[in-house]
Amino acid sequence: MVGVYLYFVILLLIIFLCVFMLDKLLKVAPIKIKLISLLVLSLMIVRYVALILFSIIQDQKYIYYIKYVAFLQYIYIPAILFTAYYIFRRSEKLKFSISYAILLIYAIIYFLIIIIYEPTLSISLSFGYVISFSQELIPALIFILSPMIILVLSIVYMDRRFVNKQGLRLLIITSIIIILESMLKLSGVYIYPYSIISELLTVLVFNYSLGLFKRQ
Repeated sequence: MVGVYLYFVILLLIIFLCVFMLDKLLKVAPIKIKLISLLVLSLMIVRYVALILFSIIQDQKYIYYIKYVAFLQYIYIPAILFTAYYIFRRSEKLKFSISYAILLIYAIIYFLIIIIYEPTLSISLSFGYVISFSQELIPALIFILSPMIILVLSIVYMDRRFVNKQGLRLLIITSIIIILESMLKLSGVYIYPYSIISELLTVLVFNYSLGLFKRQ
């Protein structure tokens, strides 16, 4: 029962953090980072509100209307990771436009995945409706590709001049946890029906990266 309460606390905490970060963005972030961050945080809020609704809505027909929202992390997690990496790298040679390209690529992948692997519904007595893919392997492997890339890049550039080493360390830890949580879930080992622990860490790292603008 404690685990169930903690699940909803984490959902609400992530929503609160996203709203807090939206306010921070409007005050301190450069316009190029502000635009993509507003988009990914909005997507994140939509998804987490939907996860709460999955637990309280009883009529299944309403779930069918919003079930695709459960997989929005395929779009915003890669974009958040690459945006945070860009901020921590502090390199003029690194083009921020890559974050928009990644956002577009993963948006296309998202639509292809939900078309090819039709989402299915199951019911958990503790968490309500649980949305999953008919086949989990390929979507999971596609999803962990971005944290794997960020993990490698963060390790490679850790000792370069001017980088934010603390930020890259946090990205390394977060990327590893995203990969581990995804692989464990794929193996049938998980506490919650959705990977909310790694996403909470991702939000905290993103919040840290945005906070750097306030100190500049």
